[in-house]
Amino acid sequence: MARKNLGIYLGVNSIGAVLAEAKRALAAAKFDLSSLEEDAQVETLSEDVKWEALINKTLRQIHSDEKDVSVALGDRDFIFRSFEMPMMNKNELSASLMYEIEKHIPFKVTELIWDYSYARLAKEKKLMVCFIGIKQENYRKVQTIFSHLDLTPTIIEPACIALVRTLKSVKKYSGLKNFAVLDLTRHESYLTFFYNELPVFNRYLAVEQEGEFDTGKYTESVRLSFQYFLREFRAYSINKLVVVTDTPREDIIAALKEDLQLDISAVLATEIDDRVNEVEGAKALGTAGRETFPYKFSPELQETKEEEVKIQQSMEPTRVGINYLAIGIVLGVGILASVLVAVLFSNVIFDQKLKLNKMEAALNLPEEFRGLSWEDRAQRLQSRRNEVTVLRRLQDKFKRTSSFFNNLPDVLPDGIWLNEIRLTKRENGYQGSVSGFSFLGDSLKERVSIDEFVRELREHNSRFGLFGSVEMVSSTRNAQNEYEVTSFEIRMEEK
Repeated sequence: MARKNLGIYLGVNSIGAVLAEAKRALAAAKFDLSSLEEDAQVETLSEDVKWEALINKTLRQIHSDEKDVSVALGDRDFIFRSFEMPMMNKNELSASLMYEIEKHIPFKVTELIWDYSYARLAKEKKLMVCFIGIKQENYRKVQTIFSHLDLTPTIIEPACIALVRTLKSVKKYSGLKNFAVLDLTRHESYLTFFYNELPVFNRYLAVEQEGEFDTGKYTESVRLSFQYFLREFRAYSINKLVVVTDTPREDIIAALKEDLQLDISAVLATEIDDRVNEVEGAKALGTAGRETFPYKFSPELQETKEEEVKIQQSMEPTRVGINYLAIGIVLGVGILASVLVAVLFSNVIFDQKLKLNKMEAALNLPEEFRGLSWEDRAQRLQSRRNEVTVLRRLQDKFKRTSSFFNNLPDVLPDGIWLNEIRLTKRENGYQGSVSGFSFLGDSLKERVSIDEFVRELREHNSRFGLFGSVEMVSSTRNAQNEYEVTSFEIRMEEK
């Protein structure tokens, strides 16, 4: 009898669960947090307890008693980064990867649970590295929720990976290599770009929970995401977009075809597996069948481990025969020549010393140089030169720093307000941060405005050459004086 596997997808406020055997779903269920409202005591429960109750309800629906579970987590909990490195072997990559990763993420690697994969770009003679990470506290939180239900998560991975795993099991999509996947449900939407079958960029697209679905606003957010990707990842070309939905959405497909001018295919969750009716179920099926579906990247997130690369070199000594007679002759000739040279040049050296003493007496030396040897004077003078050089560098850096921040208001887009600017001197250079908020009355416009500010900030920085890295640290929607705004923080580091 084939082994049964349990897969669960945890979304923004919904859960999909699948009990699978190989690549087929035996049972599937999906519930929203709102389904718990029939219980009068639900309002008194904490958020974690609500999720535990919803998971328990979903597992009862599919009659699962499995204790091991594969978990696909909403992509917005993860950090996706891609970068290129020179061509090298696997051991060389492992040894140099840690330093390279920290150049591209706003956290220390030790704060994350992470994994990576890579593809060889033979034409460019480079490696394309794909990094995926999640904050340790978020990872532990998911583990704790399942442990309270006596379940053991054997794997926790991004849902976009699980969805592509099932998508590539469909024959006409099995050959996808450079593509994008847009998945949409009633509660959430994600757009993920894949290059060489690896996820290089992911964006969470908010779906309004109240009122009618605004197709125009949604497709505009997709279009802007594509523009951002094409601008920031110029070397990566995407030749197809696959849209995965619960129900047919011809309006979205038609609008995207007009806006993007790209080959677009629409896929329903039931086309992936006829027992799965929702996208949440397709993601749950993908993580349940990670060992059987044909997709090469199956991340196994782990904490950072200290790795030491030791290079041992062994050299066998070479024995050489010694001709003592020849050495004696050479030494004798050398000693005789030295004596002759000493006699011939002793008078010349004495005369030069007299001249140097007279020239030294004629010099008007500062008090601190008198009584020192010429070697000590040279060292003292070099020390003074080094101090002057440091002062000049500090002066130049101050000028660049001052000019950078004095001209910062010139690159502020409409709707951006700054409330704090910091500059810190560290051992490896300056680190700056800019925080503020965007207020345009629309969350999408505010995010676009912040993206524009980051881009302008990078171009502004390139004119002054002060910071080597300008990255978004956080961006959240919150209330400020009874108004909804999008707060943000940008970190800048000198490399």
